[in-house]
Amino acid sequence: MKENEEIRMPIKLTIVGNGFDLAIGAKTSYADFYECLKECFNALNLDDFKNHFIFDDNELLINSFFETVSNNKDNYFINYFLNFERVFGNWVSFEKELTRIVKSFDTLLTSLNSNKLFMDLTVGSCVETYVRIIDQTDLLQVLNVYPDNKYFCVNPRIQDFKKVDKDAAVPIYFKNKTFKSIYEVYKGISDFSEEFPLLLHKDLTVLSNLFSIYLGIVNHFANFDCIIQDAFDSSYFINYNFTNYLERIMDENGLAKEKVLY
Repeated sequence: MKENEEIRMPIKLTIVGNGFDLAIGAKTSYADFYECLKECFNALNLDDFKNHFIFDDNELLINSFFETVSNNKDNYFINYFLNFERVFGNWVSFEKELTRIVKSFDTLLTSLNSNKLFMDLTVGSCVETYVRIIDQTDLLQVLNVYPDNKYFCVNPRIQDFKKVDKDAAVPIYFKNKTFKSIYEVYKGISDFSEEFPLLLHKDLTVLSNLFSIYLGIVNHFANFDCIIQDAFDSSYFINYNFTNYLERIMDENGLAKEKVLY
């Protein structure tokens, strides 16, 4: 070894996958959150909702969760996921479905602002608006899950499609808006295209906040006895979980929590 030569110690890096929480019995999966959300949405009152939990000492968080759901019963995403199981009869991950919703609504807004728009002037004194989206399977499925929401109403049933130049179009009705001229239609669609993404983002923020509150509520649901202590003989940890269970285990074993990187 040469004089003043730097000694480099090996670094042991441990990657903690998102199955860690489930392995220690934590109820942090999207499926667990969904069941809690469903219980809260259908609860008769706060006490009825509290019966859903084994531990209830996180009373402030439980109250906050219930109050948030009660004040957002028309939230698009809450209703979408509660309806998803009813429509398709099975469950799917939040992340996968959120991606499909965002892409589908991007397609819808593109269709509304393109030549895929068709208007029928023969329906009474108002303009009935149809959109050519029959070839967009994902969009039709998304619309079918929650077709009558606070933003618009659609009827994606095949029998309600209107034939337009060999293509089919589905009727879409904007809530609280009545169009009496072609100009009003285009103006209304332009306003909707600007407002809708912002309003939808607010709804998504509510769902995200609910998930954060939920993780705080179920903080007790974990069993650390199954952890192998030798597993913590690492320089750093990269953690892919939402929770701080790994930090808590390290703290209990006198290890530096600063080693955990998210």
